[in-house]
Amino acid sequence: MAYYAQLRAGLCIMANLGVGLFNGINFAVDNAGAIVRIDPTKKTSRRGMGTHEVVWSALDDWSKNPVLSQSFLDLIKVRHAPLRDILETIWPGFISTATVGGLINAWGIDLKRGQTDRNFRNTSSYAPHALNPLPMRTATNLRFVQRAWRMFEPSGSAGFDNLDRFLLRRILWAQHEATNPGTPPSAGSIPAQYGNLPATIRGLCSQDFLVGNTEATNLEIIRYADAGTTPATPLQMLSRALMLLRTAMAFTHTSLSEAGVNTATGDLQVWLENYAQLRGFCSATTPLGDGSGLWDDIRVAMDDLGRSRLPAPADLMSWKTANNNGMPLITEAERIAVWSLCA
Repeated sequence: MAYYAQLRAGLCIMANLGVGLFNGINFAVDNAGAIVRIDPTKKTSRRGMGTHEVVWSALDDWSKNPVLSQSFLDLIKVRHAPLRDILETIWPGFISTATVGGLINAWGIDLKRGQTDRNFRNTSSYAPHALNPLPMRTATNLRFVQRAWRMFEPSGSAGFDNLDRFLLRRILWAQHEATNPGTPPSAGSIPAQYGNLPATIRGLCSQDFLVGNTEATNLEIIRYADAGTTPATPLQMLSRALMLLRTAMAFTHTSLSEAGVNTATGDLQVWLENYAQLRGFCSATTPLGDGSGLWDDIRVAMDDLGRSRLPAPADLMSWKTANNNGMPLITEAERIAVWSLCA
């Protein structure tokens, strides 16, 4: 499931860049506005590259292109500020394509790996589980779920401050390493130019935070996403799925805004209301509103989950049979997309 979440995120990212990938029928909108086929077809078949193959190929080519990769920095915003503007403030005239390429390579590694990991996933899915156990621990998994939800607490304008400030630092450090390899962030342009950053960014991230003097350890979800072990663990794959989905949400929100769709004033409200009701997030008699009620439900569920983790359950069954453990709300990750599109 984590792999397919990554795949859908990749499809969404490319769609926002004008590339439509439709399982063998793949097109792009060129700079003249024409729709063109992007992969060659065989003489004996009208089909091009399949979804699994073409998503990684498209993401990889895009991230390596010096011009196209900059769209990543334009489309992702932190507190309304595009990443490109933030990087340009600190490193005027020089933004390394490695900053984007490194992220896509790290978070897209499961899409890239191909047959080896696919065989591992198929073994996990279809072979006897007793012979091929997954490395899973109940206490670790429950902690991950609780921490991951905290990272997606809404903070307005489709943002997630708890997560976005660490992602911003991750990107700044990658840029710093490209310009000053082997030196600590505290010795480079970040502290020198910190005062020129937008006030909203300085309000979100202190200078000490951006150079690693405080909260030096990265979020667990980012550490898992950056890990490249083979085969990938379930939590690593879930983390990469969440990072790619966060990217896809940012792209989508910016694209809608640039197309004149104002999500904050309810331009998508009818569609979102219907979707939320179908998924059981709200009832017909309880309007969705600005989506904040969806997080209120999760906040209560997180409190219940936190109490159910203490003391650490002996096994999964012990936790599942506990009263008020946060189920089923903590399984409803689609809520994140809904409250993101309400902002």
